[in-house]
Amino acid sequence: MVTKITKEAVQKVHEQIFGNAFCVLGETRAECTPPGFPSLRTRLPFPEFTVKHCPPYTIIFNREHCTSQLGFLFEIDQTSVRQRVVVKFNSADFSLGVIPGDVVLSINDVDIQQQSVHDMNSKLSPNGPPEVKLVVVPSEESIEWSVRAIDIDPSCLFELQRLFSVSGDCTNRCYFDSLLKKQDGLLRRLNLRHWIKETGSFNLLNEIIRQVYLHVLRDSTSEHKSLCNVNDLVIVSHRDGYSLGSITEKFPDGTYQIHLSPGRQQLRVSLDDISRANAKKLEGIEDLMLMQHLNEPALVYNLHARFLTSLPYTYAGDFALIAFNPMRNLDIYDEFVKELFVKCENRLDMPPHIYSVAQTALANLKRAFIARRDFGAADECFEASGDERTCSITTDGVSAASTAPVKVPTQAICVLGRSGSGKSINTEHLVEYFFPQSAPGSEIDASKVRAVMCLLDAFTCSRTLLNSNASRCLRLFTIELIAEIHSDSSVQLNPSSLLIDLLLLDKFRVTRRPMGEPTFHIFYYFLAGLEDKARREYMLEDLSFPNLFMTPLQKPEDQSLAKSRWQAVTQAARVLGTGFEEVFNSCVCRLLAAIYHLGCAGATAPQAQTSTTRRFINLTAAERAAHLLGSASVDALTADVFGNEESPRTPSVSSGQSIQAMDSLASESASNLDLLGGFVANLYAIATTTLRDNINKALNSSSSVMRSASDINSPSRSARIFVVDPPGLQTPEDGGRVSGG
Repeated sequence: MVTKITKEAVQKVHEQIFGNAFCVLGETRAECTPPGFPSLRTRLPFPEFTVKHCPPYTIIFNREHCTSQLGFLFEIDQTSVRQRVVVKFNSADFSLGVIPGDVVLSINDVDIQQQSVHDMNSKLSPNGPPEVKLVVVPSEESIEWSVRAIDIDPSCLFELQRLFSVSGDCTNRCYFDSLLKKQDGLLRRLNLRHWIKETGSFNLLNEIIRQVYLHVLRDSTSEHKSLCNVNDLVIVSHRDGYSLGSITEKFPDGTYQIHLSPGRQQLRVSLDDISRANAKKLEGIEDLMLMQHLNEPALVYNLHARFLTSLPYTYAGDFALIAFNPMRNLDIYDEFVKELFVKCENRLDMPPHIYSVAQTALANLKRAFIARRDFGAADECFEASGDERTCSITTDGVSAASTAPVKVPTQAICVLGRSGSGKSINTEHLVEYFFPQSAPGSEIDASKVRAVMCLLDAFTCSRTLLNSNASRCLRLFTIELIAEIHSDSSVQLNPSSLLIDLLLLDKFRVTRRPMGEPTFHIFYYFLAGLEDKARREYMLEDLSFPNLFMTPLQKPEDQSLAKSRWQAVTQAARVLGTGFEEVFNSCVCRLLAAIYHLGCAGATAPQAQTSTTRRFINLTAAERAAHLLGSASVDALTADVFGNEESPRTPSVSSGQSIQAMDSLASESASNLDLLGGFVANLYAIATTTLRDNINKALNSSSSVMRSASDINSPSRSARIFVVDPPGLQTPEDGGRVSGG
């Protein structure tokens, strides 16, 4: 059967490949260009986004009414592209109306450009003026702490008014007028500043937000979404991205005439090239579930709008949060920002943020304990709730009678995404959130969490073609919590321990790294930053010998950066305690030095070896490695690396041989370089395992073990949160390769 290929099909494929229209011999350019088809030099317009700014707020407070220090100062934000003065808190007191993320415009009607930071802070001192007038505006990244990104039309406003008219909560009715602030025309957005001023957090907003969500969803489902009609707003996909436009005409052959905006360009396209766009009032909405038309171009359009306003987080329903890398530092992570989230019991209370994920997990655990009316009983087994599972609780080093399995409330958070999308830094913020500075009885704080992340990044990350700090292992964080009941039937969850597990998926990167990519960061930090005393101890004074596995940094700027990173690693080891620092220097660093010397020692190449020749090339480097590893001699190390030379190399294996014999024969058939590479890769796996074990030991000291032992009699008080940080997805084709994903 012969399939006829039409001229139109050839034109379409030619345009997709070469970017211009296909012409048959004898045809002119006008004859071969399809109607409405853009010419080669035509550039379709990109959509224009509406950047929603928040109006300035005026805050006036009298010093006579302030019973204590104001709790904040003014600082110049060094992370911002434009110089600006921001509010920095030293206590979580938002009762004056100033909240984290505020940018100061003027003080007492004097512009900040006309005064120094010292003069501004002097007005906040006890000797300052009796009345202070601040004009502030939320920064781009913190705008959702002042107004939620949901527009409210008059019909929704009427429903909210009716809700509060029948509500018996006088406090909510009191805040109602301040929650709705008119922005432009008839549209209103929820204004949270007065709510935070009175309550100190986002707590108890879920009743209002739920009504707004229901109203938006009713509007979304009432409109027919599948058909495209004249005057509908659409998104046109093309080779340069996408453009926004409206349908002006529909043709009988199923194509559409599109008027692109901005501009006056007209384009004739097929149904496959267009997708329904959402109303302008839904641009940059906080939850993708609220979109009228949920398709790939509309989703990207909404995320693009939020990216341009420095909002890196977007909800996707109740169980997912979409985050992207803003590619710059955002001042939205600190202890005082956490205070806005800590009291919230519902996901709808909080705007999209990585802290909202952590707080939602804690709220789910609290609800599981509240559901147990008898959770304070000591030795009972309780019925399983929706998010609980059975496990046995044991304590190492503690002699205790066997206990029955209990239902331990458990939450799991998995961070997935492309390499370089910011998974590890978001994991760090997640784990930090569970260990606040004021946690009773906990020895773990944010500084120790950051120290752990610094060490893990150095030992398990490397530069790849797509990411300069790509994680090459899976990290699993287990946070143990103990529930404490109060007289008012509320539950408080106190963190008791943090356990870390690593699955090093790319340990052979030490010996067989991909072309153009280096080995793990720690080797370059280690070789560049060692002090003279340690360098002599590890016999690393001369780094000029060729190495099979790594090349020391040559550029002065690279060496300087590696030295600063090594100082950060040693400081992180110091933060985890004297015991950890001693093990780090005496064990882990010795293994790193031994790996370097084994790389210098090398091994005889396959073409140079005989049936009994298995030896190092550089005996001096081999002696240094043997000394660091505690081997009796180079011969002993040779036997450990290459195996026994006396046994013959047999190519076949009989069916009755043991597994040990098969392994021995397999090692004999491998080349010297393969055996050395396997030995070195296992050495590095031992180094990372030693690092992990000693981190867990430093984070969970004997006092934590004894505290867990005291809770063994009431295991039903325990809860657990898992945070999983796998390696980022990496497509080899993005780096011009056919393998290495």
